[in-house]
Amino acid sequence: MRIFAVVAVVLAFGLGSSAWADKYSMKDLKALQKSKSWGELLAHGLDVAPSDRDEEWQEVIEAAAVGQLQEAKDEDMKYLSSMQARIDADVKTFTFLKTAKKYKRAASKAMIKTYKGCYQSRECKRGSDIDWLLSVKAYVEAEGTDPVTACDAGDMISTFMTPTASLHMYDLATPKGGDCCKSKSLKEAVKAGLKDAQYKEDAQKVAKRCKV
Repeated sequence: MRIFAVVAVVLAFGLGSSAWADKYSMKDLKALQKSKSWGELLAHGLDVAPSDRDEEWQEVIEAAAVGQLQEAKDEDMKYLSSMQARIDADVKTFTFLKTAKKYKRAASKAMIKTYKGCYQSRECKRGSDIDWLLSVKAYVEAEGTDPVTACDAGDMISTFMTPTASLHMYDLATPKGGDCCKSKSLKEAVKAGLKDAQYKEDAQKVAKRCKV
C-alpha cells in the first residue's frame, strides 16, 4: 500500500517532470509501455513537451494509467482512500484522463473491486452493512450512473447481501435493457423483489426491460 500511495503523491504534485535530471522522450515512453513499466512511464509522462503531447502521447499515457490500475495488488484493493487518491492523482496530472473512456472504465472497475476488497477485509467497513451499501450507491450515482459500473456494483452487492439489496443498482444498470440483463444475479434479484413489497417497483421495472 505504501508504494501505491507514494506514486499517487508524486503524480499529485507534478513531480514527474522535475524529479529527474534527464527528460524522457516519446521513444522512451513507448519503450516503457512495451515493457509495461507503468509507474516509471507515468512518473515521466510530463517530460514530453506540451507541444508534443499529441494523440499518440495520450494513448501511451492512458495505456499506462489503465495498466497500473488493472495490475494493482490485492493489498491495495481494500483501501478506498488509497485507490481514490491514485485515481485523483492520475486525473490531476493528466487532465485528459477525466474523459478518456478506457481510463474511466478501468477506474470504475478498480473502485468497485476495492469496495469488494474492503468489505471482505473489513478495512473500510466501520459501520453496518447498510452504511457500506449506501456508500457504494453514492459512488455509482456520483459517477453519472454508468450502466456498466452499476451492473458491476449490483453483482458485487448480490455476493454479500440479499438479492433484493442489489435491485437499485440493476435498475440504474438497465435503462434500456442491455448486457446486464444477462446477469444471473440480476435475475435472482428480480425474482426475489417481485415477492417483496419494498422492492417490487424496482423489480418490475427491471423485469420489464430485461424480459425476466
